[in-house]
Amino acid sequence: PVRANQKMRRKLFGWLASVSERRRGGASVSFKKGSRIFKQRAQEERYFMSIRYRQIKSPDSQIVAKLIKDFYKEVPSIRGISDKKISRTFSAFSADPGKGEFLVIAKGEIIIGYALLANFWSNEWGGNVLFLDEIYLKPAFRGQGIGRDFINYLIKKKYNHATAIQLEVSPTNKKARALYESIGFKPYQNEYLLYNL
Repeated sequence: PVRANQKMRRKLFGWLASVSERRRGGASVSFKKGSRIFKQRAQEERYFMSIRYRQIKSPDSQIVAKLIKDFYKEVPSIRGISDKKISRTFSAFSADPGKGEFLVIAKGEIIIGYALLANFWSNEWGGNVLFLDEIYLKPAFRGQGIGRDFINYLIKKKYNHATAIQLEVSPTNKKARALYESIGFKPYQNEYLLYNL
């Protein structure tokens, strides 16, 4: 039974990898129609087809503001978050989309997460560096490959003509770090310093 379970897990892992690869435009793996794996694969494909990444719209702002507060409850910041800060960020991005933007992560019509993306030009990297400042998914939707798929979407699209994508990760968030490193993110050679104003 242990060997059979391992075999099944290997099959499922291969299938999940093929779904992910296909979403990136790569090759696919086929399974016999009607098999359990085929049905699971079809179910996963339907699930991922219902996940969308889109720019924030005005009616989304209250929902996203609540998600931002949930994010900061889980990942406390030195400076904290407030309604005023959130409102200023919405206003700044709306007035100058070149600074950055919010993308919502939606399952069908339901918003299940968000990402805050900021742009900065880098002479060293020869173009726009996309800074993934915040990414948050509701707990019920974690561990399903959505975060990985979202980051691969940014990479594949070279979102905002990015030459590199930068992000931060809390030293205690080992799960997130493992995810980012498995995608290909590496620690940068220099340390970043911050002066609080």
